[in-house]
Amino acid sequence: MEEEITWLRERLESTETLIEKLREENLAKEVEKRRMAEYIKSMGERNTSEPSAGVNEAMGMWKEDLDDERARREQAETEAEKLREEVRRLKDHINPRYDES
Repeated sequence: MEEEITWLRERLESTETLIEKLREENLAKEVEKRRMAEYIKSMGERNTSEPSAGVNEAMGMWKEDLDDERARREQAETEAEKLREEVRRLKDHINPRYDES
């Protein structure tokens, strides 16, 4: 029983560390996404009569990168939520709640 509790505590700590790492990565990616969105917005607001093909191509690439990043962020958030649920489950398993009814 003691070994199981020790293992669960170690598992909980490693899961919490992973969640924190994912949060930091999400924050960094969110900042990068905002920067890319601002860049795309500024590219679209330029007052040129005939935008060059290179600019349109670059804008398309940035938009694709933004969409890819959004998908990765959503997947990371889903994984983080699953890990949070596992942490809650492990905490409940380590410290079971007893109803004294």
